[in-house]
Amino acid sequence: MSEILLHHNEHIIADVVKVVGQMGEQLGEMPTKDALAIAQKQKLDLVEVTRNVYPPVCRIMDYDTWLGEKKVVKIHSPKVINVDNKRRKK
Repeated sequence: MSEILLHHNEHIIADVVKVVGQMGEQLGEMPTKDALAIAQKQKLDLVEVTRNVYPPVCRIMDYDTWLGEKKVVKIHSPKVINVDNKRRKK
């Protein structure tokens, strides 16, 4: 199973990030160290969810819980097979 790994907390390289709060509220652009301080104050993680834009978008969330949910969804998602160039659920 391929692991979904996103830059988070101290592993975020950008100096400035656009921050989305835990409930989806826009917190705006700020230095990464300030965004990390906000996340740590809430006992959560700062996770880089989009890095192909400037500034990269980061979300404040519980990274370990999110990662666990992604693994459960992947395990229980239906398999898709290719039969005669037609896609159907197995």
